[in-house]
Amino acid sequence: MKVERGNTRQRTARKEIMLHAEDLIALLHARFCEPYWWFMSEVRNATGFNATRSADGIAIGLYASKGLDVLGFEVKVSRSDWRAEMDQPEKSREFLAFCDSWYLVVAEPSIIQPGEAPKEWGVMAPNKKGSGLRIISMPSQLKAKPLPRELLASLIQRTIKDVTEQTENRLGGPDAEKRIREAREEGRLSERQSAEETRKSAEEAYSKIQEKIDEFERISGIRVTRYSNLAELGETLRAIRDGDEGICRRMEMVANGIGRDLEHLKELVGDLDKVEAGMRRIVELRGR
Repeated sequence: MKVERGNTRQRTARKEIMLHAEDLIALLHARFCEPYWWFMSEVRNATGFNATRSADGIAIGLYASKGLDVLGFEVKVSRSDWRAEMDQPEKSREFLAFCDSWYLVVAEPSIIQPGEAPKEWGVMAPNKKGSGLRIISMPSQLKAKPLPRELLASLIQRTIKDVTEQTENRLGGPDAEKRIREAREEGRLSERQSAEETRKSAEEAYSKIQEKIDEFERISGIRVTRYSNLAELGETLRAIRDGDEGICRRMEMVANGIGRDLEHLKELVGDLDKVEAGMRRIVELRGR
């Protein structure tokens, strides 16, 4: 019974390190990452309906010190999966001709038997903890042909897709672009509302000021809008309000002068009446 339990733990341990295809792709991403590498998964040999094959992974070196190599990867997670690959060797040839090295990445080394992999291929497998990849056998250095335009377009298309997905993940999901547009529109709406509130507030303040000016002009008889020296007008009104003695005396003198002028006008009017009466008398005498 004890041995049986031990075997159960061993079987459990094997299952725990058995990785799926997406796990191996993630390990490739981690190993061949920026700034020295750019890794792409599920790369097709062309774009659109012209694509006939796909590679599980392509890594491109970004620094001359790393050789600027193009590496290709074929991922296998089971023995049956690998046998299917051996039955269709033309699948990898679509990419192999344009790569400097080609790797077979397996979930565990037992998937591939000695001598089964082409001698030019390297082999990778997860380490014991499943936290990284280790090289079981090194690949041969291939004579890579220049990338054809169809494959180059596919690589660019895949890069755009990867960058878009990474951006969406950082921003919070596939609807991030929609939320950004909504946030921008909300910001524009808030700006418009704020501008409208500012405009209304300014109009109300202007209206109140205009009402006070109209009232002042009606009571004082002074047209503020036509007064050339508002500073002088303001000083005069302040002096009057504060009871400035000089202003009061001048106003008193002006009032007295106006009174005297009125008396003179009255006398002049009386004299004119007398002259008018004399003229009428002369006209009457001539008429006789």
